[in-house]
Amino acid sequence: MIKKEANPIYVCPECAGLGNINGADCKQCAGLGVVLVLEAVGLKEKELYYWGRKLSYFKILEKRRERRIRVLLNALLFIFGLIGFLLLIKALYDLKSAGIGLADMINIKNEYTAVWWLSLLVDMYLIYRINQESKLKGKIKKKPMVKASFLEESKFDWSDLKEYKKIDISRSFDQQSLGTIEESWLSAARMQHKFLDNVHIFVALLKNSQVNMVFGRLSIDYKHLAEKIKSALTKITESGKLELSVESKKAFLEAYAQAYKQRKDKVGVTDLLYATAQV
Repeated sequence: MIKKEANPIYVCPECAGLGNINGADCKQCAGLGVVLVLEAVGLKEKELYYWGRKLSYFKILEKRRERRIRVLLNALLFIFGLIGFLLLIKALYDLKSAGIGLADMINIKNEYTAVWWLSLLVDMYLIYRINQESKLKGKIKKKPMVKASFLEESKFDWSDLKEYKKIDISRSFDQQSLGTIEESWLSAARMQHKFLDNVHIFVALLKNSQVNMVFGRLSIDYKHLAEKIKSALTKITESGKLELSVESKKAFLEAYAQAYKQRKDKVGVTDLLYATAQV
């Protein structure tokens, strides 16, 4: 049996939490590296949580481009639908002025009704798109009202990995927290560091207005904080192909656990801030 950590977050002893050995997935943990295990009364199967999102400089840039295109397309579809709705109002007004009943509108054929019918199809497609996109985004598993907690005792063994339902927590992070993680990765890549550490995440968090509000309430000395961060970054000397450190994986799991305990739908930047300070 593996001795649990405080949260409890478990680190694979074979790969030391990296998830790979010499570039290949670790056989002991199946590439997961670091996991969080939930035990609750009434669960049909045991559940295991891990960070599964692969990060790379080009993947992040590609994802950002895809998001911008998706937002732009949805905005254009919405505008077209709005135009169709306004034209519908005009068509109804014209019909009323001409003494034509609303029931007869379906038989009216002009440029206004044509655009409206087309916009109706566009609106239906937009609703479908938004619905499909929402399905791709995960939510935090709701904490049951019955007794539920992360493992209280050392009951997890890596050899029992196949018995657990594996849940990728990266889908449960909101857009701000994901953006912060992406920004920290890009920053670490520019500095040619080998590992994404919590200090990189912390630097990215400082750019967030929510985090700044928290620091403002706590009367944090920004100058002193900046000096400590700069000192921490200069101590990082190891360079190479960038990958997630064990500490950053722990922080992601800790952030999820924090949001779970508070019964949130998504992991936010304040959860990430709490986690980076704790781990």
